[in-house]
Amino acid sequence: MIENAVPDSFTVSRWGGEEFLVAGPVVSLEQALNLAEMIRAQIAIETYPSTQWEISITTSLGVSLITGDCIKNFYHYFKQTDDALYQAKANGRNRVEHSVL
Repeated sequence: MIENAVPDSFTVSRWGGEEFLVAGPVVSLEQALNLAEMIRAQIAIETYPSTQWEISITTSLGVSLITGDCIKNFYHYFKQTDDALYQAKANGRNRVEHSVL
């Protein structure tokens, strides 16, 4: 589902039990946030029928834009993205939050 919402130049992989990592070339925070919103919206419009009712899924996304000026390690990048994800959950879920490194 996520792979269908991102350009071919991006990589999608499972990062944890229910977390996924999407990485690829973007030139601005606005572009990264627009892509994250497209992913969120694509997931939200899908429905899954069950025997008793129809199930819909929502998602919270954390976005980090890593600029060329950053010289920290990857742990720092993932921590910042994870913090943005938890901020999205704390702010009501089914939304996108970000941090800029």
